[in-house]
Amino acid sequence: VFIWVHAEHAKRDELCVIDGENLFVSPNHPLVLHAIHDPSPEALAWLLLALFAHVNAELDEVENRHERTFQLEVARALAEGRLQYVTPV
Repeated sequence: VFIWVHAEHAKRDELCVIDGENLFVSPNHPLVLHAIHDPSPEALAWLLLALFAHVNAELDEVENRHERTFQLEVARALAEGRLQYVTPV
């Protein structure tokens, strides 16, 4: 699965759109804008949780138990100070 931030694939009110193995994230969605303008671990956590919730709702092969595991891992990473933005080199 690839995650892309792309304006043409998602409308402003849509957080993201799934297309095959691609997850296109709208750069104009309020959660994305918040994560960009407040690049804190907490803002990243909220964005990640919202994205996974969307994936869970859209894909039959992703189940609630997968989302709970993801939520736990995001919370653990946040609590341990391991959740951070990575800038590509």
